[in-house]
Amino acid sequence: MFGSSKRLIKYDIDKDEITPEFFVLGSDTDYGIEKDFLSEGTSSTALAFYGGVLRINPLDGKLYAIVKRDGWGESGCYNWLFIIDENGKVERTIPIGNDDESDVAPKDQKYYWFPSMPLFNDHYDPEILLEEVKLLKNESATIELDDLVYDPDNMACLIKTTIESDEKIDFFEQSIENNQLILTDIKSGEGELKISTVSNGVRVEKTIPISVE
Repeated sequence: MFGSSKRLIKYDIDKDEITPEFFVLGSDTDYGIEKDFLSEGTSSTALAFYGGVLRINPLDGKLYAIVKRDGWGESGCYNWLFIIDENGKVERTIPIGNDDESDVAPKDQKYYWFPSMPLFNDHYDPEILLEEVKLLKNESATIELDDLVYDPDNMACLIKTTIESDEKIDFFEQSIENNQLILTDIKSGEGELKISTVSNGVRVEKTIPISVE
C-alpha cells in the first residue's frame, strides 16, 4: 500500500456488512509511541501505512499492520508493527528497530526498514479430511472444497485445492466452480480421486476411493 489513505474498511463476509470506519490511523502520540526511537521530543507526528501492510493472523483473527512515519527520507527509519483487534482497537505496538533481541527497540537505534508484509510461523501442515466418497446414481453432488482441508495456521480462502480423477473413470462428469467440486451424470461404478492441496507453500496429496451405487 503506497498512498495517502489511512482508513481501513472492514467487510464481514458472513453477515454481508461493511464497517467504513473500522480503523483510522492517527499520529504517534495517539498510541504513546512518540518516544520509541527518540530520547527527547514529544511533538505529534503523522503516521502512514507501508508496503503490503495488512495480514490477518489465522490463529487469533487479529489484524497485523506495518506502520511508519508519514513522509520520505528519514521517515523510513521509524517503523512499527500494529496489532489491531476485531473491534478496530490497537492492542499492541511493536517498534521495529535494529537486531536487538527484545521486542522494544533501543532508544535512538533507528534503522531503515522496508517491510513488505507481516509473516507468521507455519506450525502445521494442511490435512485432507475426506476419507471416501459414496454417491447414488442418477443424482448430482456438490462437495465444498473448503470442508475437505484443514490447516490451523492458514485461512481457507488462501488454501488451494485441486482434485483429479482416474482417467479410466467414466461414471461421472466433474467440474470445479466457486471452490466446489460438482459431480454430474453419475452412473454406477468405483474408482479413486486424487486430492492435492497447497497451504503456506506446503503440498499434501491423498487418494481416496469413490463409489456409486
